[in-house]
Amino acid sequence: MYTYFILGTDEKRRISFELAAGADKESALRSVSKSLKYVLLAFKIIGVSRKGSALNPGEIGAFFDRLHMLLRAGIPLCKALNIMENASEKLSKYAKPLHEGVSRGDTLLKSMEMSDVRFPDMALKLVDSGENSGNIEFSCEKLSHYYNNIDCMKKEIINLSLYPIIVLIFSIIMFISMYVIILPRFSELVYLNGIEVTGWSSIILKSSVYARSHIVKLGIMVAALSASAMGIVKSNIKREWMEKVILRFPQARKVYKSFVGMAFSQTMGMSMGGGMNILEGVDACKGIFKEKGYLKALEIMEENIKRGEGFSSGMAKSDIFSEELVAIVSIGENSGSLPKVFENMSKYYERALQSNVKRALSVLGPLLIVAVSIVMGTMLYFVVMPIIGTLNNMV
Repeated sequence: MYTYFILGTDEKRRISFELAAGADKESALRSVSKSLKYVLLAFKIIGVSRKGSALNPGEIGAFFDRLHMLLRAGIPLCKALNIMENASEKLSKYAKPLHEGVSRGDTLLKSMEMSDVRFPDMALKLVDSGENSGNIEFSCEKLSHYYNNIDCMKKEIINLSLYPIIVLIFSIIMFISMYVIILPRFSELVYLNGIEVTGWSSIILKSSVYARSHIVKLGIMVAALSASAMGIVKSNIKREWMEKVILRFPQARKVYKSFVGMAFSQTMGMSMGGGMNILEGVDACKGIFKEKGYLKALEIMEENIKRGEGFSSGMAKSDIFSEELVAIVSIGENSGSLPKVFENMSKYYERALQSNVKRALSVLGPLLIVAVSIVMGTMLYFVVMPIIGTLNNMV
């Protein structure tokens, strides 16, 4: 079941919108009220299936951390899940269906696959590997460490992003206030005093008056366009184009390469440490994110491995991975210590990612201030300068 934003008009052509639920767009449109007669736009805004909701990294990390602790204490899997089910309401919704499945004789993997709660493919693959090798405790430890690291990284990035976000919100509020409150009043004074305004000055003043008169409609349209833009960004074709544009900026590319190095190293280290072979580890890395160049690099690596060539040689054929990562992986490949190499490299790239994100966000805030100042200064210039010129001529 999905939620759709539907924009349209009623019989009197007045703009209106509704949120409707449905398995697809057609069923959602059938559920809208009769007052929304003419549909202009409809798109999915929330993709939550009734089958189950995906867990965030923090929840996954906490779940496997608790399970690892109980298994390490020598408690059998079924009993451990039962303890977790009764421990807290939050853990119960994850542990209850798993406990029921394991009690019926199912494996933990099958219970996770049949659960209403959706676990990521990475977790399923490592649990499968742990059950087959008889070392599920080790798999839980690796998964706990992996997802807790991701959760900490996400929280740190959010904290670092607060300043640019506050600057952006404040700038938008200032711009809207000037455009729909100050400029319309200024326009009234200009026309009441018979001052003739032409060109860009006239366009800006008249558009501000129109914006104030139709602020509700414009607000709905802006919300709809913003949601549409988000839908376009999430589409594969537009997303690939935007990624190419963003990665042209040096600082963005540094952040991207640091993230790829960290995520790839963590996933490969955890996969191989959990008993997976190299090909299974590379396949697990495909679920990290869907950037085209990254996936192409993984395909090249798979082909190299299947042909019996070196793992690092496949990495070297792509510009996605840094030269230092390729060189160190090559050393680990020759020495037979790839899992340890990946573990150490993941820690290095984690620190590099934090540093690059801080640097990028520290630049973003001032850039936003400069950009907004230029826009608002330009508007004021076109509005005020012709009026000053007219007053000088009158004097």
